Amino acid sequence: MTPAAILAPLYAVSGLAGVACYLPQLRLMWRHPEFRRAQSPAAWSGWAAIGIIGLLYAVFVIGDPLMIVVGSLNLLCQTTVLALAAIARLPRDKGLRATLWQWRNIVA
Repeated sequence: MTPAAILAPLYAVSGLAGVACYLPQLRLMWRHPEFRRAQSPAAWSGWAAIGIIGLLYAVFVIGDPLMIVVGSLNLLCQTTVLALAAIARLPRDKGLRATLWQWRNIVA
């Protein structure tokens, strides 16, 4: 048995397990607005940027469908956390109509 034959299923299982690990985080963020606001948009932006690079590498360099699926699911979870954290920082009185000046407070 080759290393690739062993690692491919392990990568799939670990990737899906990693995505499943986001579910408790997302559930907490959905139910508790204060938990959404406690997330660091800077950190999640960095992780999402790294996820984008990894996904682009999987698509254009490696071309492995398994890596593309796992990378896509991971990026989806990261950007969902980032979106919930950003929405929680919008001014409550303006909702989604926050001005550009108010948006600078989102990443603070």
